[in-house]
Amino acid sequence: AALLAITPLDGSGNPLTIIDKSGTFAPGYYASGMSLSAGMTVTLQPGTYMFGPPNGITLKGSSFVTAGNANAGQCADGFAGVTMLIDQGAKVDVSGNGAGMAVTAPTTGPFAHIAIMHHRANNGSSQSKITGGGAFVIRGYLYVPTGEAVIGGGPGKAIGAMVVDRLSNAGT
Repeated sequence: AALLAITPLDGSGNPLTIIDKSGTFAPGYYASGMSLSAGMTVTLQPGTYMFGPPNGITLKGSSFVTAGNANAGQCADGFAGVTMLIDQGAKVDVSGNGAGMAVTAPTTGPFAHIAIMHHRANNGSSQSKITGGGAFVIRGYLYVPTGEAVIGGGPGKAIGAMVVDRLSNAGT
């Protein structure tokens, strides 16, 4: 749990509490989450991330996140994947036209095979909303233990497995 207390630093050594621009980012706790729009692209280095409110993970306007090594099976390090923890009070909202993600979970360690995991107190509707028109690929589990996952939008949604309290379909 100590890993999650780490707040990443920007290039000047200042605390980085939100991902809100294109770039490559290190694991840690982003207290204000991730909020992307207007074609922004983000790469998350292998490791464990926690995203807090108010943004959680919010992707709009053809933004895209690549998280983990797509060829994790070829890596000697099973931690070549990414686990995204959604803090209490935060949500996932991937609803922009063309917004999407490609997440590969780690194959070993305490979060083996878990790509996205919501806090157990997040129990409302639309806790994980994946309805954008872009590609959305999770190589691992989407875990929403007490809330609702909403899946819809255009084609291109591939989720390895889901453990959710409630599942809804939105659109096509």
